[in-house]
Amino acid sequence: MPDKPRWISVEEKLPEIGTTVLVFRPGHGHDLVTYSILSDRHRQFIRSDGQWWDTGSRITHWMPLPEEPGEIANV
Repeated sequence: MPDKPRWISVEEKLPEIGTTVLVFRPGHGHDLVTYSILSDRHRQFIRSDGQWWDTGSRITHWMPLPEEPGEIANV
């Protein structure tokens, strides 16, 4: 059984550029975002509705998404 995804502190490590992850902001809960790069020094988390946060914002943790399920039976 694969390891369960865990919350990773943004101080410990940041996701790979272009990766979609779950992020946590204290007092605001979690959001599904893509980690992106605007320039050599400017990286940000972008939500699907276009809202974004710099890496120095209130996002404290992120989590990789679990693998997709295997074959799904017709329901």
